[in-house]
Amino acid sequence: MPHTGSSLPRLSVPTLLTAITCLAVLLCIPQAARAAPYTLCAQLSDSSGQPAGTMVSACDPSSVSQTLSSTTFGDYTGDARASADSSNILRLFAGTVLNNYSQGSYIFDPSIGGVTFAASALALFNDMVTFTPLGPMVAHLTFDITGTLASFGAAGQLCYGFEAGSPLLGGPCVTSLGTVTLDSSPFIANGTPTPLSFEFDAVVFIEDSGAASGYSADAAADLEHTIVMKNLLLTDLAGAPITGVTLVSENGVNYPLSPLNGGSPIPEVDPIRWTGIRVS
Repeated sequence: MPHTGSSLPRLSVPTLLTAITCLAVLLCIPQAARAAPYTLCAQLSDSSGQPAGTMVSACDPSSVSQTLSSTTFGDYTGDARASADSSNILRLFAGTVLNNYSQGSYIFDPSIGGVTFAASALALFNDMVTFTPLGPMVAHLTFDITGTLASFGAAGQLCYGFEAGSPLLGGPCVTSLGTVTLDSSPFIANGTPTPLSFEFDAVVFIEDSGAASGYSADAAADLEHTIVMKNLLLTDLAGAPITGVTLVSENGVNYPLSPLNGGSPIPEVDPIRWTGIRVS
């Protein structure tokens, strides 16, 4: 189904997001260290893939922050941070500034897919949920997203993903915010815990534009005000709400179950629908 706003291919920042995937999706940090449903990661690069380049990154279940300053290819500063007020409220920020860039200082190598100057703040959510009643269903998870995506000679975007019952892989990126609903692939509730995962990745990057020496650019993806989980709706494969739904979360997450499923009343929303693309 369509969504509003432009969509950007996630492959536009391959090296940065490949490293983030290693940190978060493949969990280079041990699973046992993740007591909360979130893995929050912050990563910065002043020229990934180059011998003189620097990349810093860190992950944590509750709050993470990274900064980086360098003069290797110009006056670069970067800031990335992520935190979770609760399982339902996220705050992400990624920003990068480059001044006095000397043309051609960074030589792009397609074989390594390097990103020149980049920042990423990622939140990966993983839970195991037992759904009743049993049978095939689709999960629709609604978020209110407020903030700014500002780019001046650079790119700022928000990448997302959502899945239930299937592995969470890469997803598209958008440049518009608002109230959005993410749709999972169909899955079968069979009385055993079902994986439920989503991610949001605030990404900014600046590439060598070929501009004259002294080129400057900056970008920020400010989602600190905030990403809020508002509604979880379970439907059958025809799109009809399933009544009498109960949820048991292994992480103790209090999902905002839709009144259409028997949950507590919530404010009405008019969502932009970002359809999940992961099918197993």
